[in-house]
Amino acid sequence: MAISCRSYTCNSSSCYSIFMSVSPRPCDPNTTFCELRKVDGVRYSINCSMSCNGTSDRCMNQSQTDCTVECCNSTNCLNSTISSMAMTTTVAPTTKTVTTTVLVTTTTTATPTNGKKCNKLKCSGEKCYSTEPKTLMDCLVGQNFCQLKKIVSGTVMSWEAGCSGNCTGEKPCSSTVADCTQECCNATTTASCLKLDGSVNMPGSSSVGLHPSLLLVASGLLVWAIRSCCLVG
Repeated sequence: MAISCRSYTCNSSSCYSIFMSVSPRPCDPNTTFCELRKVDGVRYSINCSMSCNGTSDRCMNQSQTDCTVECCNSTNCLNSTISSMAMTTTVAPTTKTVTTTVLVTTTTTATPTNGKKCNKLKCSGEKCYSTEPKTLMDCLVGQNFCQLKKIVSGTVMSWEAGCSGNCTGEKPCSSTVADCTQECCNATTTASCLKLDGSVNMPGSSSVGLHPSLLLVASGLLVWAIRSCCLVG
């Protein structure tokens, strides 16, 4: 069942106050995690994620950036971590106050994996997935598919790939679809099944039917055949 996560960016000093004032919003059906991500030295992002549970992208020290601080799988599970970011130690000399922010990274219990693997990536741009460096992630028990999703926010198009519980019923991408699934394929234990080449790779997509232009040609041939038959008769 899908969870709900808050979605915003913040400075370390304001993350908790915003967290308490913003309501969670439902994530996509196959997105099962809430992620707290460190963007740079002072900025953080909080959002839904379907692939933050890997260990390769975790923040290992306070100087590291563009990494995952916390990844958990319930609506309010980031509360304690973000609350700890608001803990301050104040030293009060005669004229100024010095505030130190303490970042606490919690340790979560590892979830069993099923041996299957998918490409893991997050990027922004029309076809950024084709040039983005690829890493493999281990899928959790119950995640038997690999998925490449397109997410449109205003004028920004972003992509996210990773393991999925069941993406077979997702809306396939086309020229008129905003948020959609470009690829959904059966995960394997040897390599990622994602093509990442710009083609729609969905279950049954190869047998959906003729391309519209081919349908037009086929219709024309049928009309010609009928007229020829009538003339001969």
